[in-house]
Amino acid sequence: MIESEQSDCPLDMQSLANRRLHLSVLLVIPFIFGVVSCAACFYLIPMFNAKDDTASTSMETDEFEGTRDLPRVPSIATSNTEADQTKVEVPGASFGDLTSPERYNSRFQRDLALHTFLTKADEGRVLDLLEHSKRIPSSRGQNVQRIILRRLAEINPQKAYEQVGNLNEMYPGELVSLVFEEWSFSNRDEAISFAGSLDNRTTKYSALVGILRDRSDLSEDTRRQIARELGYEQYADGLIAQEKIDESIVNPEKTWYEVVGSLDEDEQDPWALSRIASVWVEKNGIAVLDRVAESLTNLEVRRQILSLVLRNVAETDPQGAFEFALGLEYDRNNNTISTVMYSWAQVDPQSALVAANGVEKSGLRRDLQQAVIFSWSNNDPHSLLERIEELPQSLRSRATSSALSAIVEESPTEATELLATIEDAQIKGDAASSIAQSWSRTDPKAALNWALTDPTVGDFTNQLLSLILYHVAEIDAQLALETALQQPIEEGSTGLEATVIQWVAGSNFDKALELLPRVREGQTQLNAYRSVSWHYLRNGETEKIISLAQQLPDSNRQDYFRRVLASWAGFDPEGLFDSIDRLPSDEIKSMAALNLIEENDRQEILDAEQIERVKKLLMNEDAEKFE
Repeated sequence: MIESEQSDCPLDMQSLANRRLHLSVLLVIPFIFGVVSCAACFYLIPMFNAKDDTASTSMETDEFEGTRDLPRVPSIATSNTEADQTKVEVPGASFGDLTSPERYNSRFQRDLALHTFLTKADEGRVLDLLEHSKRIPSSRGQNVQRIILRRLAEINPQKAYEQVGNLNEMYPGELVSLVFEEWSFSNRDEAISFAGSLDNRTTKYSALVGILRDRSDLSEDTRRQIARELGYEQYADGLIAQEKIDESIVNPEKTWYEVVGSLDEDEQDPWALSRIASVWVEKNGIAVLDRVAESLTNLEVRRQILSLVLRNVAETDPQGAFEFALGLEYDRNNNTISTVMYSWAQVDPQSALVAANGVEKSGLRRDLQQAVIFSWSNNDPHSLLERIEELPQSLRSRATSSALSAIVEESPTEATELLATIEDAQIKGDAASSIAQSWSRTDPKAALNWALTDPTVGDFTNQLLSLILYHVAEIDAQLALETALQQPIEEGSTGLEATVIQWVAGSNFDKALELLPRVREGQTQLNAYRSVSWHYLRNGETEKIISLAQQLPDSNRQDYFRRVLASWAGFDPEGLFDSIDRLPSDEIKSMAALNLIEENDRQEILDAEQIERVKKLLMNEDAEKFE
């Protein structure tokens, strides 16, 4: 346990022992920093997929028809007089106006206006606004939801907690933390009591994170007691240990060597050490990373620390971070240098691209170019499109697709209009697919209508439908199937309805069974029936696998079993062995026997007597295959 220091005893750097920042401090950190690493993934990984709020360009004017009766609120403006510098005024605007990216000069202004608006809203209105916020596209909608949820947590924290499960958030734990953070300030005891009643340990942990977030005003004993009540005392230990490290780094170089020298290789925690190294770099420059690397004998710890520090350096010195990262060893999948390049492109995409283009290794060069394109398209897709002709030919299709994918989230009309101006068929097809993927996530029916009616993408209809119908099937399986049935089946291909059945079976199996008879015959029908049989197989309903074949034409039953038996033998060989006598024909029994023998060679499921019994079912052709 970490010993508490007297509050009136100043911290100095004469000795780690004198300040009781000993090995025990760092030994409690791995638990919490293991969790923190997940949080880091939350912020770093989605950078290549999620669209930043700053990429927003417009909003449909009728997006929030239900809020037109909301009170009119003034727009942000500050008085010229010193006395009114902090007064926020807002002209008439609906909730839709307040969440529109084009109304304000910055995200800060937009968020401030929304905060001001919410201070006047009661619980019922806040709940109404939270419901409407679900219709705002992408990460901008998530940001608005968090602001609204925080206000609801201030008014009624328990109701706010109940709403978390209704929001489209990839990481709901962060929303739970947000609610309990607000709750802990208004009624800490009540927040702790409610968190303690939660059954889910992950949710309880998220609640604890919120309760203790930014609560350094509480004593160490109080924070440990709260964490102990919720079953995670180590979390408080980690927080307190990190605070002590942050406070003690007056001389980061000395602290670095003292801490590293006191730890064995298996005790070195990358997150704790990276904090010391980051402070050292801030004070003395990136060159000290060479000394950091030299002092670490554990190669994996060295890789992790350098990666963490470089990600911080990239925010202020991307060129230096890039040059250093180029020499890194063991940069798995080029993750660190790609992250550095992404940060650089946020500030100066053209310089970042020049640097990426100059890298000799083709694989690394491609990864860095992609990082620049993703960053550029997320932050300023219009600028990227304006400079498409300046890009290497090999990057233009990806750059165009990324830019239009960003634009379609805010203005589908603009994205499709820009698509129509593209002459290169390959680039147009790739860009159309990107639009289809992005648009169908937020408004699948609108995306479907576009794919079916816009002559600009007539050559790519099937390609686009294969991307869009997945999301249509989630909300309207009937429409998805009918759309698929209207599309011609190209020679040697499978009708789209087989894929629709597969998607629907995963979420609404009864609906998939209802739609199954409408599938067109041939390969399409066989593939659709195989998808349904896989559901039966996973649930151990082997009799239904066999009876399902009775719905097929006689000419297709043998092909159906040929597709099903390989999966059955691999997933449930014992079940297939027990069911083999109930198969409808000798030919099919022989196929099952051959699959069982081949599977048994891989995992030895059947004993010698069972194998001999199975061999007797082999017919001539299959027996020859076995021999």
